[in-house]
Amino acid sequence: MTGGPIREAVKGAAASIAREGGEQAALFDLPVASDPSGEIAAAQARGFKGGRPKGAQNLSTRQLREFLLAKWGGRTPQERLAQWASLGPEGLARALHIDLVDAFDRWVSLERYLGEFFAAKMVPVDADGKPAPAIVVSIGGQTGHVMSSGEVAAPWMYVEQDQRVIEGDAAQSKEPEPET
Repeated sequence: MTGGPIREAVKGAAASIAREGGEQAALFDLPVASDPSGEIAAAQARGFKGGRPKGAQNLSTRQLREFLLAKWGGRTPQERLAQWASLGPEGLARALHIDLVDAFDRWVSLERYLGEFFAAKMVPVDADGKPAPAIVVSIGGQTGHVMSSGEVAAPWMYVEQDQRVIEGDAAQSKEPEPET
């Protein structure tokens, strides 16, 4: 290790103090790691930089998770919500003492939340199966959509293009030409 500008500045300050013979010159000595077995040097040679391995959990996070699971009888929040969802709208209405319409709304939101664990969120695609560009309307900001050529097209041009794709005219669904 060659060090950096801070290490060089400390070495320079230590040399200056040592020349002057100050009492606290030893405070500027840089610490040296003791490595009699050569493990540190071997790890550095392999490119190991230290720290936790990828995906390792923080100790406090793991302890909190274990505490909550013990408090909840070993069931995860998803399992607990699934139990509520299994009651259906009528059962939720009875258990929560609410009307059926509110119970249905809560049941749908439970189902929607739990459904994300079974199916990934879908991305809108064009006729070729490529991700479709999002239309962003910004007042006083962005004036259009940046095409792959780098030119800016007005947002309503993409609306027309998407309409042609929906109606089945995929031949005309190429990127629109920018207005001149």
